[in-house]
Amino acid sequence: MCKMCHDKAPDTTSRELFLRWVSRQYDSNRLKENYDEMKKLLHDFGVDSDEDIEELMKLFGRIDFKDWMRKNIGMHLGPYGGTIKISTMVAALLEYRNHLKRRNADQSNQKQLHLPFNDQ
Repeated sequence: MCKMCHDKAPDTTSRELFLRWVSRQYDSNRLKENYDEMKKLLHDFGVDSDEDIEELMKLFGRIDFKDWMRKNIGMHLGPYGGTIKISTMVAALLEYRNHLKRRNADQSNQKQLHLPFNDQ
């Protein structure tokens, strides 16, 4: 289950009701609705190019992103536990992409430092 569906899922002890709800979440309309909502939020953060949006959407499904997000974002604590807003997930995507770029730049700099000197 994706994070958005998990956040929207009913907290019920009825297996039948829960599975009925889950079975209707993955139709094309629901996926398009979720994609459109994330795309709008990305636009709100200043991401307008289709290439950037596609890149960020690919990051969204990565396990390492989910692990990073757990360690690097805040949550609203309510009477039923913590929830993560979709806008928080989008901000986390942007932060994670910057994290990857910094890490890649650091690795590139480390490789340059370890290159043998050319005497010629």
